[in-house]
Amino acid sequence: MKCIVPDRNELEQCTVRVIRSPERARPDVRVVETEGRRYVVKDYSPGALPFKRALGAYLVLREKIAYERAQGVAGVPGLAGTLGPCALVTEFIEGSEATSAPAGLLDEGFFQRLNGLVKELHARGVAHGDLKKLENILVTPDGRPYLVDFTAAFVTGSSPLSAAVFPSLCDDDIRAVSKLKARCAPHLLNEEERRFLSERSTMEKLFRWSRRYVRYLVKFYSTPRDQRGAVELK
Repeated sequence: MKCIVPDRNELEQCTVRVIRSPERARPDVRVVETEGRRYVVKDYSPGALPFKRALGAYLVLREKIAYERAQGVAGVPGLAGTLGPCALVTEFIEGSEATSAPAGLLDEGFFQRLNGLVKELHARGVAHGDLKKLENILVTPDGRPYLVDFTAAFVTGSSPLSAAVFPSLCDDDIRAVSKLKARCAPHLLNEEERRFLSERSTMEKLFRWSRRYVRYLVKFYSTPRDQRGAVELK
């Protein structure tokens, strides 16, 4: 997909709505429209400290690699490109968060398609890594699942660490699908899914804690010095 958002100077006039304003390490996320097409722009640069800019460039590169590996998978937004090193542009998907979608859309067929989407991603060597945030699972008006926000994605072959954590992250993705089903359509859960939801290995718990601590460090160092005392480990 070709990006037709020429540069950052035109973002304000093209903006349809702001999804999230920039805060600490978090990027500015907005929907823009140009030449009749809508895109999502995730930009780490507005008002950023040097640390956040460096981090943003790294995260944009990682996410771009994940989208490139997943291109062609039905249910993953198309990658439109970047606006400099700190901003990623992707296709806008018209849909709602699965947790707030009309109950009739989250039927057995939807979950079959969602499971198939997650398995196809894993076969491509991509683990989303953050589907526990169920808002990253969208459903279109015609009932198709989409996965968005690949910031935490791991791609096999990108580093020695990816090979070590990939199986655990794949389990996380699959567990998130069961979590969504338990929340929105519990009558569809089978015994295997119920058991899988209740299981957590020691390695998985350790990995989750490590990721939580890394996020704390990122927030701490991307916050001005006089405000760092308010940063909490969550």
